[in-house]
Amino acid sequence: MTMLGRSPTGAVPGALGAAVSARAAAPVSLSLDLGLPPGGPVVPSSAIGQAASRPVGSPGKVFAGAEHASAGPGAALMPGTGAGTGTVNAAHQRDPAPAAATPRMITYEYPLNERVRTLLRLEDMYERVLLFMRRETARDHEVAFSRLFEILDAGSRADMKSDLLQELERQRVLLESLRGNPGVSGDRLDEAVAEVSGAASALHATQGKFGQHLRDNEWLMAIRSRFNIPGGACEFDLPGYHHWLHQPSYVRQGQLQAWLEPLQPLHRALRTVLRFLRESGEDTQQLARRGTFQQMPILRPAQMLRLQLPDGLDCVPEISANKYALNIRFISNSPGLRPCLHAQDVPFLIAYCNL
Repeated sequence: MTMLGRSPTGAVPGALGAAVSARAAAPVSLSLDLGLPPGGPVVPSSAIGQAASRPVGSPGKVFAGAEHASAGPGAALMPGTGAGTGTVNAAHQRDPAPAAATPRMITYEYPLNERVRTLLRLEDMYERVLLFMRRETARDHEVAFSRLFEILDAGSRADMKSDLLQELERQRVLLESLRGNPGVSGDRLDEAVAEVSGAASALHATQGKFGQHLRDNEWLMAIRSRFNIPGGACEFDLPGYHHWLHQPSYVRQGQLQAWLEPLQPLHRALRTVLRFLRESGEDTQQLARRGTFQQMPILRPAQMLRLQLPDGLDCVPEISANKYALNIRFISNSPGLRPCLHAQDVPFLIAYCNL
């Protein structure tokens, strides 16, 4: 398994903090105000931050609907307003200009190697645990319980920790190389380096095998073995687990938090790497003629593709990609009907993400 690849020669690491839809527990933004003058060395806008500025004159970057059109200007004062009185004649006040509507976008992420696929799956598991753990019903905590075991299985790969540490160190070195650049804010660069270094330090400090504290708990392991059987967690199979579900919600939440806490350094590290990866891509507008889009060869090296479609389109992408070709078919998504190729042209945004 190869390491997450380097960006093209001269590229700066992707920014932290993509605003991907429905993601929970957004971390601290690490954006830098680059403010490079025209004609100077071009540092990509995604170099260090969620809202990194760009060279003067370059277009803005939109991630999964994170940036919306600003509201129109406030009401203008018409002539006839009493000068020096500090009052406004309501009869001469114009209505504010309507804000430009921004369509809601749905983001689809497609990993192009097994490493990124595993990180995306782990990220989803962590977010589900955190979501359901914050709720108070026993059924919600059952879902959190099962996802906890999934994290234990998926995160136990022997090379997971070392690979993440190597990638975090590589990103830290790239960030440090920006020191002394007059167009980079030193304070924000310090924040970015501190975030990456903190994630690496927390992961490096973990001892022993991933999730060993859960494996040492015989009560948890007995429940885990029953979770692998369809319907195996019924009350007559696991009376102890049934009793736990009837404890007060704050008791269950406290225990779930205690079991999850030693696993959080891995979450912090993979989330940081994925933030770099997501914001390394620049969105470009494309059009799939009669539901089909093809590029041969693929436009640029990528470890993940990010597609954005307007919410109103009743179709979903089916992606097939390698280093030689990219094929996207948009399939009509009507429940109860047989899937078929979307017959109309489909406008979409695509970003090629690569570290």
